[in-house]
Amino acid sequence: MKNISFAVFYGMIIYLMIQSASAQIIGTIQFREICFKAFKEKNPKEIRDCLPLCISINKETLNGYQSIALMLEAKKSFSPFEKLKYFNEGKELLELTIAHDRFNLELRFLRFCVQTNLPFYLGYSGNIGSDKEFIIKNWCSLKDADLKKRIKAGMINSSHCNIFEKGKFSDG
Repeated sequence: MKNISFAVFYGMIIYLMIQSASAQIIGTIQFREICFKAFKEKNPKEIRDCLPLCISINKETLNGYQSIALMLEAKKSFSPFEKLKYFNEGKELLELTIAHDRFNLELRFLRFCVQTNLPFYLGYSGNIGSDKEFIIKNWCSLKDADLKKRIKAGMINSSHCNIFEKGKFSDG
């Protein structure tokens, strides 16, 4: 009996070692690159596939990207009920995540991007102004150069920012 237990345990260890060796850990910049590309291409699978591979981003931020994947899944669905279900799940997860980490600039930028790219009739645009203000106020103190570059590009290209607000992103 002990030999069987030892063999099962040993087999599980080998299996886990093989699985972890085949999984490619990705860094923060590569993770964002994949996610922002998936966001543009409206491909939720790309985001979902890379979520477990990035260990350098905190749980709340990963939840933010997961919420984006859910909302993108709504775009891919054919059934109006499925669309609404995925959208509401994504929205709820994003709001809950931001409530847990409300000073996370990356999360606030993600919500700004989502809300400014959704049709108005969905009624999810209530934080555009406050997120924009938060981003403008905190962008200069951001230490993450990759995120800073992405936020700058997103805000300068946003039709929700006026010339004065866009000018705040020119020096950095």
